[in-house]
Formats: sequence, structure tokens, C-alpha cells
Amino acid sequence: MNINGINNINKKDNNQNQQLNIINESSQEKTADTNKNILHNSRKNKKENNNNSNSINNSSKNSEIIANNNNITIEKPVINPKNENIYLGKIADGKRNGPGKLIYPDGTQYEGNFKDNEFDGYGIYKCKLYIYKGNYISGKKNGNGQYEDLIKKSIYDGEFLDDKKNGYGIEKYSDGSIYKGDFKNDVKEGKGNLILKSYKNKDNDLIYTGEFKNNQICGIGEMKINNKKDYYGEWINYEMNGYGMAHDNNVRHYGYFSHGIKEGYGASFYEEGYVFVGKWEDDLVTGPSILMVLDNKENNADKMLEKENIVGMYKGEIIDMKLGDKDINMFKNSDEYQEMTNLFKNKFYPDYLKYIEDKNKNNSNYNINE
Repeated sequence: MNINGINNINKKDNNQNQQLNIINESSQEKTADTNKNILHNSRKNKKENNNNSNSINNSSKNSEIIANNNNITIEKPVINPKNENIYLGKIADGKRNGPGKLIYPDGTQYEGNFKDNEFDGYGIYKCKLYIYKGNYISGKKNGNGQYEDLIKKSIYDGEFLDDKKNGYGIEKYSDGSIYKGDFKNDVKEGKGNLILKSYKNKDNDLIYTGEFKNNQICGIGEMKINNKKDYYGEWINYEMNGYGMAHDNNVRHYGYFSHGIKEGYGASFYEEGYVFVGKWEDDLVTGPSILMVLDNKENNADKMLEKENIVGMYKGEIIDMKLGDKDINMFKNSDEYQEMTNLFKNKFYPDYLKYIEDKNKNNSNYNINE
């Protein structure tokens, strides 16, 4: 067996080169008779290792042990292996232990540290579906690592637990979108920041910061579009659902949403200095509504309501700006009016005042009372 041939097999692996240098230095100091003894011993080792092949996943069956020195075993691949794994590395106690390289018949390979035949410590695993660079414990991805999905063209950098994304991580997608936040069992779960890239105009990128559940925007969060449109409030499955605040150009609307549109009671505050309180159905105002002038100096909802104007609306169209006294009195005595005004005094207007206060302090503009 040619000792120099070993070096040609293992040039690409720095760890194996170091091991082979030990063998080379040892072989150069020995006589020809000693070389014969090494060959004899290697054949003996091969026979012994074949008896323990089940403990090292048949790696000894598929390779020829050609040298052993200082408890470091180098294996030579069988020529033209069929459905056989190839292992190049260190063996201790009859098992793969320490640095090594394992090559599978389909081209999948692992290069890194082993412990008792398992991937353990830092390693690089490459297959047709993905490339993983990171830490292993007992054969599973655990700790920090990088996972490149070759099919979806995405890259995840972060924490793993038992082969799944768990903990904090950063995931980048092929279209330039980025997620930074919490993961649980391979899906977005917890709090995070998601930037969804626009194909046509980068100024129309969507930026969401808030809660996620089962890979969906779900819970309390804030969505911005080029700083002109935004929403802060409750979400279910990527849609505005529940109570929240929507801002579009010169209007800030506080109220209830369903499947991404206004649905239920709400109040729209206009920069021109007035507020419209009503009930929405399918994103349109329905029924009698209240129109008031904003008084940001007194900040008194009751005084504003004293100067209210009741207007008649139907599905977004004004039927009569000034209702008759009979219709007004009937509306004011209704449960709908009581609920509408109570929400305005106790929820919509206080949230709007909180926004004004935070704006003056240069703080977040998206606080609402939960």
C-alpha cells in the first residue's frame, strides 16, 4: 500500500492532512521491514473492525483501513462503491469520534465533529435540499447555525432545538424580504419584524412589527407602508381584525375592523379639525352619525358632544345632513347612540389624545389603549 497515495485522497480536508502528516513522518523513519509490519497490522485491524461494523454504521465494511497511529484511523474509500457510505476521519473505541467526513451514495455529505458515531459539535451538512452550517448535539441541530434552503432560496441564521428553528433568528428570502424575530418549531411564533419587499416600487415596502402565531401575522402589531399609510392594532392571519387605528393621508381612524376593512363603530379624525363618529358596514358608514369640531385645547369629549351635529348617512352616502328633531331625538334615545358616544368618550378620543401627546414628545405614534 502506497502511503503517499493517502495524501492524494485527503488533500481537501485540513484535518485529514494533519493526520496524514503524522503517518508520513512515522513512515519515513521506519525501514522496509517495518513498513511490512504496518501493512500486516492494518490488515489485522481491518479484520477486527469488520467484526464491529454494526457499531460504526458499516463504515469499515465500505473502506480499507490502511494506517493506524496514535489512535487515529484513516480509511481509504472502496473503488466505485455502490450504495455504500464513505468515511474519512478519526475512529476511537470502534466508533467515529473526533473530526471526520462522511459521504453518502447520493452525494450528501457531512464534514465536522463526531461523537459515538453521531454528528456532535460544529459541522457542515450538504444535500440536494439544503446546506446547514452550525452546531449539533447527538445528531440533531442544536444551538446556533445557518440553514440555507436550496429550494425556497431562503437563508436562516439563528437558534435551533432538536433539528428545528427555535428561539431568535433572522430569515432572508429570495425577493429581498426579511424577518427578524422569534421562532418556535420551525415557524414564526412570538414577536418579530417583517419587511415585505414590493416588486414594483421599494417605497411601497410593507413593514410589520408585532406578534406572530403559526407563521401568520396574528395578535397586536403595526403595519407601515411608505410612512403614508399604517395600521396599529389587532391582526388575525395577516388581516386587520379587531380594534385598531388606521392612518391614511390626512385621516386617522380608530375603531373596529374585520377581514381588513372597517366593520363596526369607529371615529375618523381629520387634520382639518373635525371628527366623524359612526358605524361602518363593509367599509362604508351606515345609519345616523355624529359630526363634531375637534377641540384639542380643552380635550373634553362631553363638551364636544354638546356641540354635535347629527347627520343622516346610508352606506356611505349622505341622505340628509340635517335630520328633523323627531329623527334626532329618536337616534339620541337609541342604544346605538349610547354605545357610539361611550366608545368615543372612553376609547376613540383618549387614544387620539395619546397619539397627539406622543407626537409632541417625538415618541411612537401608534399607542392605543388595550
